[in-house]
Amino acid sequence: MNMASHNTQMHQETADVHPSCAPSQWAHYAGYFRIGGASIILIGMLLLLFQGWSNGGDVNRYYMLLGQTGLMAAAGFMLAFGIHETKGARLFFALALASVCINTTTLSAMWFSFAQWEGGLAQYPSIAHWQLADMSELAILGVATACIAGAVAYFAMAVLARKSAMLFAPAFLFYNLLLTLPMREGPGTALLTAGALLLPIIIGKRAMQTHSSMRTREGYIAWAALCLPGAIMLVRYLWLYEPTHVVALLLCSVLYVSMQQCSVLARSATQKEVMQWLSVVMACGVAASAAALAHTSPLADYSIHVFITVFAGLLLHVARASEADEPACVQLAVGLLFSVQAILTLIDPHLAQYMLCVAVGGAILVISKHYDIRYAAWMGGSVIALGSVMGAGDLFALLHVPNWVILSAAGGAIIIIGSFLERYGAVLRITRKHTNTDMA
Repeated sequence: MNMASHNTQMHQETADVHPSCAPSQWAHYAGYFRIGGASIILIGMLLLLFQGWSNGGDVNRYYMLLGQTGLMAAAGFMLAFGIHETKGARLFFALALASVCINTTTLSAMWFSFAQWEGGLAQYPSIAHWQLADMSELAILGVATACIAGAVAYFAMAVLARKSAMLFAPAFLFYNLLLTLPMREGPGTALLTAGALLLPIIIGKRAMQTHSSMRTREGYIAWAALCLPGAIMLVRYLWLYEPTHVVALLLCSVLYVSMQQCSVLARSATQKEVMQWLSVVMACGVAASAAALAHTSPLADYSIHVFITVFAGLLLHVARASEADEPACVQLAVGLLFSVQAILTLIDPHLAQYMLCVAVGGAILVISKHYDIRYAAWMGGSVIALGSVMGAGDLFALLHVPNWVILSAAGGAIIIIGSFLERYGAVLRITRKHTNTDMA
């Protein structure tokens, strides 16, 4: 009998004992004991991480932390397969997985103390400074960590992830390996952090769609453990360095996609709505990062336009998952496009602004047609009218007689377009008809 099937049988046997008995008061007391014990263990691990709270060198303290990881996994194993008590077992296994991430983070700090692949920081701040003498000590610590982490990941994921254990255990070890690398800033670090944040979300989503056991409390704990290394990499990066506009855009985009993936896995309508509004917050971060990046480029004068375009586009993307007839995100996108573009056109009038005003009005009309929002059509028409009326004078000045070359080029382009429509119009019509039939 393998580990996953034994765990399933353990759950069934525990559920079959005294089925008519209601949860007693002792169950509540046991829950309080578990919460209190887990809090004390976490506080102890955090105190051990910082200098000045315990005696001994960095290597000795690291071995103490590594030994505590093994003891917590052993306690979980004893509870799960010794007395068949599942709640305490999954708590110990969850703490052991979190401790593995703390071990690899600490090992990375030791490695980074004398070797930096990316980043100019020579050492950590004094509050969390770990240091090794040479590579030989690092190799010994690495082997010990690999042995403990491998055993903990296998047994913990066998209990928590069950049928997905053979996927989750290697993935957990791989992301902790990425966490160990002595990289702190630069494009490589940004890409590793983005991958460590996004890929666990995708893996968890597919596992939950494949195995119903992953939608249990144990499955969510395993999924959270898989996401923990990426979260540590993100916090470490933001703590030690000021992210560039490109990195900020990348990280905000990954967090936005992650929120969208999590909203699909929401177990209730309330959870789904919360994840969607968190997606809106991340969309604002993506738009702000894109606008900041545009401000340092030749598009500096149009950074506000970049913000409203990206933000409105992401709001429409969020609205696709909504079941409402007029999603709030669509209303927010339409209101943002209308108000900001109208104000910009009035306070900064020039030909490019008028053209953007007409383009935004056309986009609002398309949105109103798709969602059948009547007032949005009026707003789009108003913006088009505003840009057309205010830009009429500049347009006629541009098309003055001295600019006969522009008129000739425009007329020739129109004739060419008409010729293409005459030659290939029937083919396009037939292709569109077949496409619509296949989609139906």
